[in-house]
Amino acid sequence: MTKNILRKLKPDEYFYLHDGKVIKSIEEFPLILKDISDDTFRYHVNPEINDFANWIKFLSDDADFVAKVEKCLTMDDMINAANVKINSLKKVTEAVKKVQEQAVGAVKLKAEKKPLPKKPRVVKKKAAKKKAAPKKRVMKRLKIAEKKAVAGIKTAEKKVGERATEVKEGVIKKINAIIPTKARSKSKLKRAPEYLTAGIREYLLGIITGLILGLILSSFI
Repeated sequence: MTKNILRKLKPDEYFYLHDGKVIKSIEEFPLILKDISDDTFRYHVNPEINDFANWIKFLSDDADFVAKVEKCLTMDDMINAANVKINSLKKVTEAVKKVQEQAVGAVKLKAEKKPLPKKPRVVKKKAAKKKAAPKKRVMKRLKIAEKKAVAGIKTAEKKVGERATEVKEGVIKKINAIIPTKARSKSKLKRAPEYLTAGIREYLLGIITGLILGLILSSFI
């Protein structure tokens, strides 16, 4: 990977001139060359050596820049070559920086336009259905209903019995009224056996009692 030759240099990368001056960056290189003497320049650049070309080769693998500096045998040519290279590198650096800024801006803009995530849908839980009454509760209610029914039947039977007794007594009274005692003693019934009179009475009593009981029961149904 090519090193950025315009980077900030470390002390061990500085160029120390013969006259004591120090070049701390490539951008300082052409500026300091203007202030050195010809003797100092000839000390570092001559037909046998080019210390500036070796320094640039140490800092970067830019072979084109190194080759141009190696060809410079005068101070003016070297200053001109250094300025051209530095300006070219600055333009490239600025262009790269601009592209990076545009890319970052595009990413930010895309992030801003990104729709907000929808709120998760909240599903309401259905209310749990009431559980059916336990078996014990149902059986208890059935027993209560059964007791009430039995009590009702007993009450009805009691009322029917009482009513039947009343009806029976009423019928006997009516029969006795129809067949007075004195008439029975004077009529032929007196000569008839006693069991015959009792039989007729019970027969009539059964018919009338059955009819009345039927009517009473039908009212309860």
